[in-house]
Amino acid sequence: MNTFLFMISLLLHIVAFYFIVVLFTRYSAMKNVAETQSTMLEEAENSLTNFLIEMKDENNRLIQQLTSNSAASVQENSSEHVGKHSKNTDEKNSELELDSNNGANDLLDLPNYLQDLSDIKDVVEIKTEQVEDKPLPFEKKVIDLYEKGYSIEKIAKQLNKGKTEIELLLKFQQKH
Repeated sequence: MNTFLFMISLLLHIVAFYFIVVLFTRYSAMKNVAETQSTMLEEAENSLTNFLIEMKDENNRLIQQLTSNSAASVQENSSEHVGKHSKNTDEKNSELELDSNNGANDLLDLPNYLQDLSDIKDVVEIKTEQVEDKPLPFEKKVIDLYEKGYSIEKIAKQLNKGKTEIELLLKFQQKH
């Protein structure tokens, strides 16, 4: 009887050691996967950071270029205006002043092609669409599948959604 119990104990120990080895190998495999994912995540963050830094530098260069171009055009415009109207400086000042109710900027700050900006009238068209009448693609798919005779479970499984979500959607559409 003692040998029988000893053999069962030995067998249970062997099975336990086998499962310990299997669990250890799975744990190390998961640890390796986690390490590779963290390195990939770090590389992605670094590349996005570099991309954002490059975009910021490019935007700063563009802003500097635009400000230098606009400053050069303002100097050209002011020199043209001074040369043309040097005799009537009081008249020039009265022409360039704009009504405070207009909210427009001084005409000297505008390039040549925008001198007649005060004559332009703003036209705004607002289109209204009724969003509620137009079902979303997901809702349309659910309704179409329900009308074809699919059960709620099949619809949920096909669209990877929960049964409760499909039931509620059909109840709100008064199709259920």
